[in-house]
Amino acid sequence: MKRALALVLICIMALGLAACGTSGGGDGESSANEAFEARLNDGVNRIGFAMADITGQAPQREADAFRAKAEELGFDDVMILSAENSVETQISQIRDMITAECDVICIYSADADGVVPAVQSCNEAGIPVIAVDRGINGGEILCSIASNNISDGRDVANYFGLMTAGESEDSVKVLHIIGNLSSTAQKERADGFRLGCESWGQLTIVDEVATEADADRIYNAVVDAFRATPDIKAIFVPYDQLLSSVVSALQEIGMFYPVGDERHVMLGAVDGATEQLEWLSAGTNDISISLDFEGFGSEAVTAAWNYMQGQSVAETIQTTSIPVVAGNVDYLAGNGYLWGLSK
Repeated sequence: MKRALALVLICIMALGLAACGTSGGGDGESSANEAFEARLNDGVNRIGFAMADITGQAPQREADAFRAKAEELGFDDVMILSAENSVETQISQIRDMITAECDVICIYSADADGVVPAVQSCNEAGIPVIAVDRGINGGEILCSIASNNISDGRDVANYFGLMTAGESEDSVKVLHIIGNLSSTAQKERADGFRLGCESWGQLTIVDEVATEADADRIYNAVVDAFRATPDIKAIFVPYDQLLSSVVSALQEIGMFYPVGDERHVMLGAVDGATEQLEWLSAGTNDISISLDFEGFGSEAVTAAWNYMQGQSVAETIQTTSIPVVAGNVDYLAGNGYLWGLSK
């Protein structure tokens, strides 16, 4: 009898402990929800955008679109901060936004892994987080806004494949310059480019070089690659502005020839920056995938605003990418489809 009673008591105690554990988690979630509601009702609509960097043409366009959309929708305060590609600085800036009681914080991450503690701090404070342009590898993310980076990289490989269709197996040698591995976007573009090359029998990647998007390392990677393999016929970099170092290296080693010359080395990248779009018409490079940087900024604000109004928000919002080549650049620019050549 005593043994049976003891077992009953143990079961009751176990259930009580389980209930306490459940209640604790619920209290934490409830507290975060209450904090969110309090900010919504404090009379000030405040949004933050923690950016890895804002100095380049593309992120500046993204920031401008973010601010314009926020003002259009009625945000009273817009905080846009640049971490200058320092994850430590970005974490500090995000925590400043938490202290400032932003209703929503958008993050263009300096490091997909490194920024996770700051995201978790947002979660604890009940502040929704929106990942913009680049993914974040932890914490609770309300919404991710990005292009299809896999497809962007694959589109460049497919263009190289189309331009060399009919060449013999493994005869078109390709140099793959890998950028910043802390960027989910650049890693995905690299994956997409590899997949694209695999679908064309004549394309063979003879070298992959991780450069951390450093100009000198890219320059040296090109020079070294051509020393080892002088007949490289195509080069891919993860974003347009890195092509300047590639072109400089090709010129230095006497391997720079314009499109149309049989000795031309095909060049492809992603972003759609002004200089590289202009190069298409000049025959310097071959393809640029133009991304929607204005869309990154404005979609982030729209998602934040909708959430604050109690509307549902998609977990993933995919922006449009446009492959641009010499044959369509003038048409696309003339019809306002290219941010890099807009008036």
